[in-house]
Amino acid sequence: RLWKKSVEYMAGIMKNRQAGNDYQGVQSAMQLCDTHSRTNYFRAAAENFVLTTNVDHQFQLAGFDKKRIFYTQGDYGLWQCSEPCHQKTYDNEEAVRQMIEQQKDMKVPTELIPHCPVCGKPVSMNLRCGDTFVQDNGWYEANQRYSDFVRRHEKLHILYLELGVGANTPVIIKFPFWRATAQNEKAVYACINFGEASCPKEIEKQSICIDEDIKKVLSALV
Repeated sequence: RLWKKSVEYMAGIMKNRQAGNDYQGVQSAMQLCDTHSRTNYFRAAAENFVLTTNVDHQFQLAGFDKKRIFYTQGDYGLWQCSEPCHQKTYDNEEAVRQMIEQQKDMKVPTELIPHCPVCGKPVSMNLRCGDTFVQDNGWYEANQRYSDFVRRHEKLHILYLELGVGANTPVIIKFPFWRATAQNEKAVYACINFGEASCPKEIEKQSICIDEDIKKVLSALV
């Protein structure tokens, strides 16, 4: 029902646009976490999975199951050795909260500066940058869970919902979604992207592209 309502709403927008009605996109002034919380509408679906290049931890903060999220480019909630001398990441929430409590004049006490527990060098955020990104066991496990999800649904009725994917890394989400839609006549590709909503002509009949503010669209759904 959630899938059907989502597609019906987005199809309605396309119908109004074709009739000449004005649906100009507007940039949201709301906080990012509020927009993510709107995606809880889709979290209620029995089968869902989040593939994201965002590293800001917002999907988990919005209540999504960690086992159904694949952060391909890293996670600001994790530290790693800056070298790195080993392929392991470390949860940093407790340490960061302690820094926030004790910071003064934009500085933290020297003893709170984190270092690698193995080699002693400074740690860095777990962010894909250059050739130092650490893909630990958790990364590979999430990758496998996502791959399994895609395999189980590749010939079923499925909605590939793309939210705000730009041209920086289209090979991770956008292009695979296009390809999966083209290979499955039961699939629907939906793109909500202010200023960058488009799809190849090969999947136009299976696609709904909305040039609109994401929060505005999600708010109308819920």
